[in-house]
Amino acid sequence: MKFSCFICFFCSVYGRNKGTEEQITDEIFQEYNPHMRPVFDESKNLSLKIGIAIRQVESIEEKKQVLTTSVWMRQYWIDEYLQWNHTKYDRDTISVPSSKHWKPDIVLHNSISERQGGMLSDPWSILHYSGLITYMFPVLYKSHCLLNIRFFPFDEQECILKFGSWGFDGKQLDIQLKDENPADTSNYSINSEWILVRMTSERTINTYGCCVDQVFTDLIFTIVLRRHPGFYRFNIIFPCILIVIMSVMQFYLPCDSGEKISLGITILLSLIVFLLLIAEILPATEEPSLLGKFFAGTMVLTSISTLLTCIVLNVHHRGIHDNQKTLPQWARWFVLHFLAKLLLMQNEITSDIEHELKIHPYESLSSFNLPASFASVKVHVDQKPSEVCAKQMLERRTSLKEKMKTNESMQQLVGITGDVNETIKQKVKDDEVCNEWKQVAMVIDRLLLLIYLVSTITVTLVILLNRPNYDDQVIG
Repeated sequence: MKFSCFICFFCSVYGRNKGTEEQITDEIFQEYNPHMRPVFDESKNLSLKIGIAIRQVESIEEKKQVLTTSVWMRQYWIDEYLQWNHTKYDRDTISVPSSKHWKPDIVLHNSISERQGGMLSDPWSILHYSGLITYMFPVLYKSHCLLNIRFFPFDEQECILKFGSWGFDGKQLDIQLKDENPADTSNYSINSEWILVRMTSERTINTYGCCVDQVFTDLIFTIVLRRHPGFYRFNIIFPCILIVIMSVMQFYLPCDSGEKISLGITILLSLIVFLLLIAEILPATEEPSLLGKFFAGTMVLTSISTLLTCIVLNVHHRGIHDNQKTLPQWARWFVLHFLAKLLLMQNEITSDIEHELKIHPYESLSSFNLPASFASVKVHVDQKPSEVCAKQMLERRTSLKEKMKTNESMQQLVGITGDVNETIKQKVKDDEVCNEWKQVAMVIDRLLLLIYLVSTITVTLVILLNRPNYDDQVIG
């Protein structure tokens, strides 16, 4: 009795009926070799159709020029050894691990990754009774992408994914594009930095130096990406424009402030810092970027403005350090009359009459005439004494001596007053000469301010507006 129960249990466990899928698998894989090309006739060409669905652009490393993309690979071919009678089993398709059947050795030619396997270690394939195999798997590709940074950060990049067989030539494996939508973008996820404009596909026939007598078929998928410039507008372009505005103020700052050269050098150093920041992001290419040209042009203008500021300061202090050299008449007419009138600065310039009064003032007190009473003192002294009494004569002589002493003191006072007058006159003249040079420097400073402002606006518009206009519709 116990033995009968054991036999029944054994038959129920190990003698169960196999399912339809298991029966098909046992039948088609009974003598199957997954390492051989699945054709009955070895001279026959095996047709392989490939399509990819781009899932997301993970990143673009500008410095290394590397594109990282997440795609779904789709491959279709007919395995003549994996066919069955679907009327016998009443089953059209089954799913099997891809490790059980032959797979094409399709590789990404421009890959920079050591391993090109998919995200799944052993993805499953779908087998049709006709032998058609649908092999799909997700994969993360890292490929080399030659970047064109001419219009950075308003650039558009074209990156390719080139697929082909590593061991089979065109006579053994004919690689073709999938019939419908070989470059699928319907499941694309938006990237925060890059916009997917379009993705195209083409089939090429190539020969390589290793095997000149063999022809290989390759598939090239071109991915066109456009950069979102918002990040660079806010973090780089906008601060640089503020720095450029500050550089214009270098000419508006008064010369007596003593900070004009310091401001110019500080602005120049700030631009160099931003330029080095851009250099850290972009690859080392021969052609400079649009943003790099803008920084270079601004640095040139800032350097020129600093040099011109030195010249203006030299003119400003020339009246002090050049032995009070008088401004030439032609320079006074051209700068203080013509340019000042042109720049609407007449009210800030000393008039000609006031200038002449300070350069050639009135006569000094040294020409002051003494009263006649002082001049006639000697005459009275030289007159002959009359018959006046000796006492009166003595009194008169004493009074005249006192007047003589007063006359000598007055002469000394007049001399001192003349010296002071000459000193004041020379001081007024020197101050006017210095003021005249300062006015010249002020007019030149205002003229350079306008020239620099126009030059800066022109350079900014010419460079930043020289970017491509994209009107085509994008995917995401």
